[in-house]
Amino acid sequence: MKFYKNMKISAKLAQTFLIIALFSVIVGVWGIISMNELERADNDMYTYNTQAMSKLAVMYDTLASQRICANNMMIFSVHNPAFSEEESASLTEKEQLFDEAFEAYGALLSSDEERALYAAMQSLYYDEFAGVKQNVRAAVMSGDEAAMAAAIQEMDSMGSDVSGYMDEAFALNDELAASQVAANKALSSQNTVILIVIMAVGVLISLAFAFVVSGMISKPLKRLLAVTKQVGETGDLEFDEAQKNELRADGGYKDEIGQVAASFGMMMDGFVEKTRQLETIAKGDLSSDVQLVSERDTIGNALLKMLENLNEMFGEIKGASKQVAAGSKQLSAGAQTLAQGSTEQAAAVEQLSSSISEIAKNTDENANMAAKAADFSEKIRTSAQKGSGQMDQMTQAVQEINEASQSISKVIKAIDEIAFQTNLLALNAAVEAARAGSHGKGFAVVAEEVRNLAGRSAEAAKNTGGLIENSMLKAQLGARIAAETAASLAEIVNGIEESTLIVNEIARSSGEQSAAIQQITKGIGQVAQVVQQNSATAQESAAASDDMSRQSDMLEELTAHFTLRSGGDGLLLEGAYRG
Repeated sequence: MKFYKNMKISAKLAQTFLIIALFSVIVGVWGIISMNELERADNDMYTYNTQAMSKLAVMYDTLASQRICANNMMIFSVHNPAFSEEESASLTEKEQLFDEAFEAYGALLSSDEERALYAAMQSLYYDEFAGVKQNVRAAVMSGDEAAMAAAIQEMDSMGSDVSGYMDEAFALNDELAASQVAANKALSSQNTVILIVIMAVGVLISLAFAFVVSGMISKPLKRLLAVTKQVGETGDLEFDEAQKNELRADGGYKDEIGQVAASFGMMMDGFVEKTRQLETIAKGDLSSDVQLVSERDTIGNALLKMLENLNEMFGEIKGASKQVAAGSKQLSAGAQTLAQGSTEQAAAVEQLSSSISEIAKNTDENANMAAKAADFSEKIRTSAQKGSGQMDQMTQAVQEINEASQSISKVIKAIDEIAFQTNLLALNAAVEAARAGSHGKGFAVVAEEVRNLAGRSAEAAKNTGGLIENSMLKAQLGARIAAETAASLAEIVNGIEESTLIVNEIARSSGEQSAAIQQITKGIGQVAQVVQQNSATAQESAAASDDMSRQSDMLEELTAHFTLRSGGDGLLLEGAYRG
């Protein structure tokens, strides 16, 4: 049976049809033989019985004609000699016809009994009956009526004997023909039974072969259909042990179905292996390798390409997260330093404002006490010199504020650039996450959070830049006012030195100085407000940089869940993702 199962399907079908054809040939050959036997029996019956009876009929007819012609010869010999002569010639013709029929009948004898009758009839006809016919002719020639009457009587008696032999021969041939018909009928019935038996055996054997072959073909196909239906409709690659054993058994045969089952088993093993590798990738292990079945392994090549791209992408992301973490920490440190400097600058501006308020108070007192300016000119000169020095300090402090604002502007630009690079990184990461499909959903969320953080950093940098720019304008205004104040103080000093005698002029100048100092106080107040805003902005920038640092740490922690191949910690160059 195993050898038969290993046969090709075409060979099995050919063998089955060959068996059916063999039985068909046997039935056809047996039918032809039976028909030939029946035909031969019919031919024998026709040849030896029917034709024999036909010849006997001719002989019987010609014998009767001879007797009639002999009677006519004798009857018309006196009254119509011419007719008597015609009957004599007709008698000769009938004799020839009888001889021909008798000779033909002799060739158709089919039994010893018929041969004995033929011999007796031949002796009686050609010996005795021929002599009687000669007597009739002699009596007619002599005209002896008594001789003719005696010859006619003898001829009737002899003719009746010959006819009796022919009747026996005819009855014998009729009996032989009936016997042959019965034999043919029996032979036909026998052949019919044999043909029915052969056909029944052929049908049973054909049905048995058809059942076996159909089972060998349909059962493995049904099993393959069930497995492929399970995979195609449900995607389930898990099979019970019975299915596996059946598939292994089907794949062990060498026919086309066995080859298909073996190939299907290899294909399913490949699918299971690819599924295992995908599950490993889904768990975050990107260090595994893909074994290709061949160079044309489409799924294997795609999986290998995906692993390479994921390793490269997450390597780049790891490197980028490290750089973002380092940059955010540096930015956080710079922002903290900036916030501390802004706080110190606010304190210095507040102190400067207090000093200006003191100068304004002194100026008012100088204006009220202009009459006493001569007595206190030296003190005023000293105070003016002191005010000039403080104004120089204020001018220097305003310049330092301006320079600090420019430094803050540079830091804000750096923050803006970092936010731009981070946004670009998040955009590239989102694109790669979209390419990864369902496996990149988690990373897409992280990329979106990084991009939101970059947006907030850019917005904060933009707001801080605007405030810094406003602060720079105010600082420049303060520097210009401080410069003007310094010039005024210089003029006051020169005026005190030159005009100790013109107290009225000093009083008038003191009034103008008081107004100018009020403007300076107002400007310093504005500078103080801007400095406080800068300090608040710097603190917000520090908080944002801390937030971005925490986000980068979280991104690094998320990417740490993925195990990459050796050398997978790629670096991000110029903020562009190589993918």
